[in-house]
Amino acid sequence: MGRLLTLWCSVFMKVTLVKWNEPYQKLASCDSSGVIFVWIKYEGRWSIELINDRNTQVTDFAWSHDGRMALICYRDGFVLVGSVAGQRYWSSTLHLDRAAVLCGIWTPDDHQARDLSITWTFRPPFS
Repeated sequence: MGRLLTLWCSVFMKVTLVKWNEPYQKLASCDSSGVIFVWIKYEGRWSIELINDRNTQVTDFAWSHDGRMALICYRDGFVLVGSVAGQRYWSSTLHLDRAAVLCGIWTPDDHQARDLSITWTFRPPFS
């Protein structure tokens, strides 16, 4: 019951980011404390499929165009690329002098993820 209550309370945190994954019909939401929820519609109602909590504010979240991968950027310079099912493919902490990664993007062919200033680049192993 305690776990359910904690989850129920955390859903009421301020939502700061919402991203829709059209190919997989999933919704990712990030709250002000850095918790990411991935939602799916199951039996006519929305349910939480996955929770990711690094306890650090998320600055950007981007699904790849084909929906198979997620790119997550955090205020502390941590960047993560994972699968739509939650498997981690790559992560790195960027040591930026008094700066943060505010935006990450996928190339149109989903063969690379990068920040806008090209400080880092990720190439999926299957691209």
